[in-house]
Amino acid sequence: MGVSVNASRQHNPYGAGGVLDQARKVMPQISSGTKRFRIKDPYSSDSLDADLYSGLNVALQNSGVVNPILEIENSWDKTISYEYRYVASLFTEVNFLKDFNFRASWYADVSNINYRKYQPLYYAYNPMNNTPYLYSTKTSVYESDENYRKFQQDYILTYKKRFGEHSLTALGGFTTYYFGHFQQFGTSSQGTGPNDLPIPNDKRLWYLNNGFGKVLEQGAGSNQSENTTVSVLPVYYIITRASIS
Repeated sequence: MGVSVNASRQHNPYGAGGVLDQARKVMPQISSGTKRFRIKDPYSSDSLDADLYSGLNVALQNSGVVNPILEIENSWDKTISYEYRYVASLFTEVNFLKDFNFRASWYADVSNINYRKYQPLYYAYNPMNNTPYLYSTKTSVYESDENYRKFQQDYILTYKKRFGEHSLTALGGFTTYYFGHFQQFGTSSQGTGPNDLPIPNDKRLWYLNNGFGKVLEQGAGSNQSENTTVSVLPVYYIITRASIS
């Protein structure tokens, strides 16, 4: 018999798939550079100098496309994602009655992904009149917990027998497989009232119960799926003839 166990902790990188799709759609006339403007700090009453990226010329393109550089430069460090995974296998093998072999195997693959994303406040400038404006106007935190469960078990019976110049091998068994996916997610958003404060740009507060989100602006949901298969390995025979030198 034998056993193996593996465990891993993975810090997932920023997912830029959506940004790459925006880069495919955006007009090539959009500037990739920045311009410096004097703006009001969106998190306080102070003023500051900031290098801003261009927004879109809405007269030419306003179909929900964004400047991909504007988005990625303001969001690439606003996600935290860790995956914890445990993979194990166990087998036992028995020879009996001289010609029979029975092997049983069990496999397990269990993982959890905790994902948090913060939506910050940030500016862009209008390329038509060269003025800054608050592009992202509302802070929010999205948090998700995903759990994956994969289990498999195999049972194989083998018969081997030699008859003079020939040998016979017969094999049969069955296997089962289970896959389960369970996710819970929620969003905590800044209120829209004049006295509602933004959720701070601080990783320590990127949780649903950060204390700044508006109760009426919160949402939660879940999804789950389970699949199971059972397969029978029909008995088949292999007859070979020994070579004679």
